[in-house]
Amino acid sequence: RKLIPKYDRPHTLFFLDPPYWNIPGYNHDFKEQDFIDLVEILGSIKGKFLLTINDTPEVRELFSSFNIEEVQLKYSMSQSKKARGQMNTELLISNYTDKS
Repeated sequence: RKLIPKYDRPHTLFFLDPPYWNIPGYNHDFKEQDFIDLVEILGSIKGKFLLTINDTPEVRELFSSFNIEEVQLKYSMSQSKKARGQMNTELLISNYTDKS
C-alpha cells in the first residue's frame, strides 16, 4: 500500500507477484480486501504494471478493468509430485497493451 505510490512515476514498471487468490501458506496471505486495495492502487498509478496470479472467477472480476491474458504453464517446483508437470492457467494482468 505504501511502496507502489512511493515509487510510482510515468516511466516505472511494476512487476507484481502477489499471493495466489485463496491459497494459504504465504508469509502474508492476502485477504479479499488486500486484492481490492491493490486494484484501487493500480487503477491510479502513472506507471505501468504487470501482475501474475492464479486464474479464478474472483480475480477476473476484481481485475476486469485491466488487460487480462491467459497463459498455460507447468509448475515444476510444486510440493506435490502429482501437481508437477500438470498444465495450469495463470493470468497476466496489466494496464497496458503490446502497442503501448
